[in-house]
Amino acid sequence: LHANHPKRAEMAAKVRKDFDKYKSNASQLLQMNAFEGEDERAPMNYYQENVMPLAVAMSNDLEEVQSRNLENAKNGMAEAEADMDSAIFRMIITCAAIIVILTLSIAYVTKQITDPLQLVIRVCEKLSHGDFRTGGLIGTVERGDEFGRMETAVKDMRITVNELIKKVISSTEQLA
Repeated sequence: LHANHPKRAEMAAKVRKDFDKYKSNASQLLQMNAFEGEDERAPMNYYQENVMPLAVAMSNDLEEVQSRNLENAKNGMAEAEADMDSAIFRMIITCAAIIVILTLSIAYVTKQITDPLQLVIRVCEKLSHGDFRTGGLIGTVERGDEFGRMETAVKDMRITVNELIKKVISSTEQLA
């Protein structure tokens, strides 16, 4: 942990050293007895000269460590927010690109379905009005799917009906 933060390691070592000294002095203070004929103020003086300065120094050092950690946390949060904003922007761009690609794909597939159907509908409408002439666009594009088979069937039906009409006309002319 401290290898990446030499200042933090230095501060932690100082606090540890002060704490060890504080424990030693506090232990020595507890062993003092002010009521055995010694100076009554000796424990208080010892506390003020040896223990209290260490406690204040440790408090100041810990406050500095906390301040640095808070600053590092704020910097880390700012970096994380910037990274998150960047990731959100990239996701929005990616989603927009996917939507465009899907829209174009859907339009292409829809056109591949509706164009042959429209062509067959136009030919069937012509057939319903008695136009059995051959030719036109139907069956000119080779397709291996259901739409191709449907176009071929309508084209063949048109040709067959056209030939039947020609035979009927020819037979009628021969009879007359």
